[in-house]
Amino acid sequence: MFTGLSTKGAALDPPVRVGPFELRRRLGSGSSGVVYEALDRRSARRVAVKLMRDTAPASLAALKRDFRVRGALAHDNIAVPYELAEHDGATCLSMELVEGIDLVSWLSASSGPRDPRRWKPILAQLGGALATLHASGFVHGDVKPDNIRVDASGRLVVIDFGLSRSPDDALDGTLMGTPAFMSPEALQGAAPDPADDWFAVGVMLFEALTGTPPDGADLGTIVASRLLGGEGPTLPPVSEDDDPELASLHRLVGRLMARRRADRAGLAEVAATVGRDIGVLPLLSAPTPGERLIGRDAELAVLARAFESVAEAPVSVRLSGPSGIGKSTLLAAFVRLLRRDSRTLVLRGRSYERDSTPHRTLDPVIAGLVHALREVGAPTLPPEDAAALRLVFPAFAESLPADPGASSPGSVEPDAILTAAARGLTRLLTSLAARRRLALVLDDLQWGDSDSARLLREVITARDAPPMLLLMSYRVGEAAASPFLSELLPWEDRWRSEAVREIQLAPLSAADARVLVGELAAPHSGRVDALVAQGAGSPFLLTVLARARGEVAERGLQAVVEAEMARLDAAESALVRAVAVAGRPTAVAIVEAAVDGASVAAWTRIVSHKLLRTGGPPGARWAETYHDHIRRAVEGLLAPGELRGIHERLADAWSTSREPSAPDVARHLIAAGRSGDALPWALAAAERARESFAFGDAAALYGTALSCASAEDSDRRRELLIRRAEALRHADRGHLAADLFVEAAELAVGEENTRLRRLAGECYLAAGRRVEGNAVLLPLFAELGLRPKRTEREARRAVLRMLLPYLLRAPRRPKPPRRPPTPQQNYIRSTYWSAGVGYATLAPMFGAYFALRATRLALKHGDLHLAACGQGYVAALLGFAGGERTARRAGQLLEAAYAIAREREDASAIGFIGVMEGMVEFASGRWRRGVAAHDGARALLHDLHRTSHWEAVVAEAGALECAMNLGDVASVQRRVRAGIEHTREGGNVLLRSPIEVGIAWTRLVLDDAPEEAALALTSWFEQWQGAMFGFPEWWATRTKVMCALAAGRPALEQVATLERELETARRTGQFDVQVARVEGLLVYGQLRLARVAAGGPDRDAARRGVRRMLRELRRESKRHPHVVGAALTLEASAAIVEGQPERAVAPLRAARSAWREAEMALHEGAVAVRLGDLGDAAAGEEGEARLLTLGVCSPRRWARIFVAELVPSPPPPPARVSPRSGS
Repeated sequence: MFTGLSTKGAALDPPVRVGPFELRRRLGSGSSGVVYEALDRRSARRVAVKLMRDTAPASLAALKRDFRVRGALAHDNIAVPYELAEHDGATCLSMELVEGIDLVSWLSASSGPRDPRRWKPILAQLGGALATLHASGFVHGDVKPDNIRVDASGRLVVIDFGLSRSPDDALDGTLMGTPAFMSPEALQGAAPDPADDWFAVGVMLFEALTGTPPDGADLGTIVASRLLGGEGPTLPPVSEDDDPELASLHRLVGRLMARRRADRAGLAEVAATVGRDIGVLPLLSAPTPGERLIGRDAELAVLARAFESVAEAPVSVRLSGPSGIGKSTLLAAFVRLLRRDSRTLVLRGRSYERDSTPHRTLDPVIAGLVHALREVGAPTLPPEDAAALRLVFPAFAESLPADPGASSPGSVEPDAILTAAARGLTRLLTSLAARRRLALVLDDLQWGDSDSARLLREVITARDAPPMLLLMSYRVGEAAASPFLSELLPWEDRWRSEAVREIQLAPLSAADARVLVGELAAPHSGRVDALVAQGAGSPFLLTVLARARGEVAERGLQAVVEAEMARLDAAESALVRAVAVAGRPTAVAIVEAAVDGASVAAWTRIVSHKLLRTGGPPGARWAETYHDHIRRAVEGLLAPGELRGIHERLADAWSTSREPSAPDVARHLIAAGRSGDALPWALAAAERARESFAFGDAAALYGTALSCASAEDSDRRRELLIRRAEALRHADRGHLAADLFVEAAELAVGEENTRLRRLAGECYLAAGRRVEGNAVLLPLFAELGLRPKRTEREARRAVLRMLLPYLLRAPRRPKPPRRPPTPQQNYIRSTYWSAGVGYATLAPMFGAYFALRATRLALKHGDLHLAACGQGYVAALLGFAGGERTARRAGQLLEAAYAIAREREDASAIGFIGVMEGMVEFASGRWRRGVAAHDGARALLHDLHRTSHWEAVVAEAGALECAMNLGDVASVQRRVRAGIEHTREGGNVLLRSPIEVGIAWTRLVLDDAPEEAALALTSWFEQWQGAMFGFPEWWATRTKVMCALAAGRPALEQVATLERELETARRTGQFDVQVARVEGLLVYGQLRLARVAAGGPDRDAARRGVRRMLRELRRESKRHPHVVGAALTLEASAAIVEGQPERAVAPLRAARSAWREAEMALHEGAVAVRLGDLGDAAAGEEGEARLLTLGVCSPRRWARIFVAELVPSPPPPPARVSPRSGS
């Protein structure tokens, strides 16, 4: 389309636009296209652009090969590639513009090719470029004057790699190259070899020295001469005495054009002729042999098996090891393996130490995903999901265009947007996984961000999670300190799943290290053993040291870097130092601004020395140090004053750029000692992170701003403390948020002081930190003139008195108050409510007392939000009682509360009431409805980013309890895994309690390990249990009793300890909740029966206790089948223990029906197993099979928990032997 625009060298008038390029002049043509001088309008940089000659597949393949070979090389004398893309229907390659003439013309000019000052430097440069190409496993294949340019400074540049081949490439019989410069073997179609390129060098030198080609210009003549003409032409001899330099050049040319490869000169002879070590790569280079995988076959096999095991759900592999051990090399090798299959899509991401941009870990993944969607098309997403993805990741703007009629998501709560974004991302990945095999590869996650982890966690734990391999690499020992890993993998040490594999890379063995060093240091094989010892099995260190020379190698990496830096000029050294201090991939424009500019040649030289690497398209190029070890080594060379100066220049460069990066400006200003100037930048960065819903990063950046604020500016510090606390609360770090609210309160007075302390107390209690909560709230009560009840008995009486009106009267709607409440009244009401929800789980009776006081004031003051939530709370209190009348009133209160909240469109109140509805369903034994209500409410609260609030914690715990009662083992496992996220640093201790109970329960069910489960549970609660006894302690006590019963007949001492805990639960009001009362009486009765079975002086007292518990169970509501099942099961156990198993059959059969009606499969199975022991073989087999299907490891041990084992008949006494019998 664009070929033939102009003759060679002619200007294009007017210039031709091709995408971002403005073609100005035709420079020439290559093997795969036509080359033009052009202006890249994105960066205002002059570049060379190669356009395809045609659209044939071979031409496109050549152009791609040109780009990829260049991209794999980094050398001063190889043209730098910029971009391969399609613009305006044309495929084009942009690259460094080299202004000069071809090699033969340059050698022939001026003093001619006979001047050694002219040919020696240029031949050394050409030899170095070809040596790099050959060491990387390629042969150029088209070495000729037009592909070797020399600029005015004498710099030689090799261009056009479109015909480059590997010796292993398959041959199709087509001759590739320019015949005049092809070796005899190439003309015969032999496999490519570096000797072919050296033959072409000899041809060019012959032409430069003589002015004519060695075998003529006709194709027939060339072929005949080289294939049939013997030794070929030679240069006239030159006397060593007359001109030894020219004589050596003539001999070299003759050897380069030898007809047989075995006789042909190569790198060594070229180096000897020019008198310099041109084949030696920079000290820090790692050519192909060092980058190939050595000693990692077993790990590669594990990765391959993991990928093959992906079926219907994600499979995770965690690859860890110390820095420089080869994690990235292993990932790269595995990615290359995956990409051999065109059906596989690999999305890659990487994190960097000093990157503070939102969702930085997933950004590269999203870029790859967007690219993949361009090829296959994006699926249709719900408008809210697509809008959320565009908001969180602007890269989706093109592939997920906005619906002009859709509403903006800007007014939605932050977590609702994050939830929708995660949902949309899940759907996109699932859609791709349905078409192609999918792998997500993330490197250097020790620097990953928590916000990316949350999104990814939502993706891999979703019900419709995409089947894919998730491969994560990070430094060993840094997982706990990584925001990403501690967010995504918090259950790593507590939960082993078949879907998770771990690989920890160890140092290379001595044998593998010798192989690596032997390949890299072959000319210095005598040093191999010493280098292997010094490299300590680290592939990176081994590579660096093997490339070093003499004393430098003996002194280690720091000396190697210092020596390499000494080889650079001042401008190049400044670039390396700036990039090292930048600490992460940084825009080339920023680095150049910090060092007052840099040439393309400077960048090329630094990259060729493997000090830096660069990437990105034109206009968006970036640079980073080649390895973190190099960054640290370069920084170690800088004096403190120089380091501060570079930080200051980088800060100035960022701040004056077109798109300033506030986190980078702040970081560099702080490092430069200008904290005061950094404050507004840090604050702007924090606000940007908050607006992007990256609350973890926002909290950290607010902390940075706080460190910059003056100690005397108390108002500013208070504002920053509050903002950071709010960000931490949104990030589910309630305990840490509470600490900051307390600190901010110390800088506030009056109403603000009271508000902040109330928030701190609420956050402490919602996180289960009752000691700290008491320390904040109790003084606050006194200051507000409040006199809360001091004992459980006083609180109980007050609660019953305040509940009575709700039982006697229908729910009422709050009326507008005659006079607006005073600020003092508002604070009292809010404080009561904070205490009510805070103590509700930790000390239920006190929590009920405070919540009822707050609700009464809300109805009186016309606080509709609190009135709606309060009436929902009252509904839960009434539902807990379990009576029919209270259940009806609870339903009415829920309806009234919902009506108020929905009328006001109060989403947070609706979520709170939903949790209370779930508690009512749970108390009534309607487990499935309880799960649905709790999950629905928690999803809403999650959308409102209230997951650290008390009601969200209750929703998770309530749903978990319902799932355990249903016997849904898989659901319990899933909920436990998801819930452990709240146990990370600053996490929710309150939720940790039911999660620990869930872990113990699953160990009991799945692992048949009751003793270990009970021990772990006891250990956890001893760490944090306070003076009060709340629901967490009750959950633990109940589960410990279950473990004791499952383990066999417990010892009397153990029975006594557990009975004391059960009595404490009864005394502190835990049995006021009917569900707790029923299951408590059942397990308490089983413990008492253990006393009866053991005998002893208190056996009769134990019997009386069992009979009393049976009476209590029979008095409970008969409407609930789980109550009926508990009473009948205890009755049957009593009959068995008393030695009357025949009396147990009828109640067990009735109990089995009741448990089935209650949808409590594990209880039903336990009863059926015991029926089998009593003679009903069919029931026993059915029960055991059912329990095994549900995942119970030992059905018979599980049955012990609920139904007493049969008492074995005592053995008959031994026969008395008469002394007379002689026996």
